[in-house]
Amino acid sequence: MSTLSDRIVSAQVAPWKELPNWYVTNGTAVVGPVNTNLLLRGVAHERVHGECYVAQHSWSNWREQKHIREIRSLRRWQHSKKHQPDIEPVKQAMRAPRFDGSPLELIAGDVLFTRALEMAIQTTRASVGLVHQSRPPHIGLVTSWVHGPGMGVNLGEVVPWQDEARIAASKDRAILGHPEHDAWARASARRLSTRVNRRVTGVALVSVSVGGSRGLIELGRYDHPFRQSDVLVLEDLSNSIVMRLGQLTA
Repeated sequence: MSTLSDRIVSAQVAPWKELPNWYVTNGTAVVGPVNTNLLLRGVAHERVHGECYVAQHSWSNWREQKHIREIRSLRRWQHSKKHQPDIEPVKQAMRAPRFDGSPLELIAGDVLFTRALEMAIQTTRASVGLVHQSRPPHIGLVTSWVHGPGMGVNLGEVVPWQDEARIAASKDRAILGHPEHDAWARASARRLSTRVNRRVTGVALVSVSVGGSRGLIELGRYDHPFRQSDVLVLEDLSNSIVMRLGQLTA
């Protein structure tokens, strides 16, 4: 197959016009440029076959579809639609890139949550984090995965059902808080602050389905509160975990 620069000769995009910016080839013909929405719809409706290669004008070579982040996202949402029929895969995949859950796709077991927590820390620039899950005798959520200095002391501790942070995170949406202003954030801050490190300034919570029941992810920052955009990152993280667990149990 020839290089992309050899293929695209008549549909150059001016440098100040970044979109539409996708090209598709079946090895013989080239289609484009098209925008991301049209590309994803073509893939979703199988007008762009799986063996086709995709590229952007600035790239030096064509890429397989499995290496295109937007198409990988579409595939994940298509899989999720089997369990949640109301999902619109193209619409979900079109959202601005926030959290790339593809590294979780080949991970199983407890490593899944360890890696997910690490990715949450990296993406939101959190300082510390905890993951709690329901375990017998079901008197609350048990701290099962931790990340950050001093967080190991929390392993095995129980977050009771009446804990203000657990109650606040019962909805299927990530929330942000400040320990000085929010009672639930103070509850989280007590777990996220230890003798090893200083008290966190901002707290973020997101619930996640773990083993058929609701678990909880808590994150803390030392330097300043979390940004509002981190809500979307954490919701994508939660969805990525749920989708991966669904694949493992399918």
